[in-house]
Amino acid sequence: MTSVSSYFSDRYSHPVYRDEFAEFRDKLNSVSFDEGLRLELERRRAEFEALATWNYHDPRIYETRFEHITTDARAECARIFDFMDVPIARRGRQLYAGLIRLAAKKALKRVGIRVRTPVILHQWLGVIIDRKSFTKLAGRQKGTEDPRNHYRKGIAGDWMNHLAGANKALFKEQWGRLLIDLGYEQDLDW
Repeated sequence: MTSVSSYFSDRYSHPVYRDEFAEFRDKLNSVSFDEGLRLELERRRAEFEALATWNYHDPRIYETRFEHITTDARAECARIFDFMDVPIARRGRQLYAGLIRLAAKKALKRVGIRVRTPVILHQWLGVIIDRKSFTKLAGRQKGTEDPRNHYRKGIAGDWMNHLAGANKALFKEQWGRLLIDLGYEQDLDW
């Protein structure tokens, strides 16, 4: 859940470039974890309200999840590109056509013409995913937590280990239906 991740990021790793962020960080550092998480839930209220009103069945919107990206990034990226009608060129004619499109784009750019020619070369996709992997960005394996690092743990569902007691009751009361609508829970008995 975004509020648990936001708590750690707001407390330790997000850049503080406005006074209100500095004040919020100071507040998080002056209270208990549970109180800080409650403050984060309140701070994120507008986001949860927006999430609760989205049409999750709109065919024009592709919905992805953190767990899809962290479990099989290559497959999820392929689904995202497919949804956007951006081909992933693998070999043969498809690869050749993709290379031609990229070369034409570069040539046109040199003379001041910008053209969108979306194509992703299969070989590049793996390189990009590898360079942006949790292991590369965090310098440690998924599941190894560093609460002060922006890339805290790298696994989905860890929020369940932190949302408890009064904060869990507060979330259930205000936004519990959202977890059901998004398919994370079957009912409010979690």
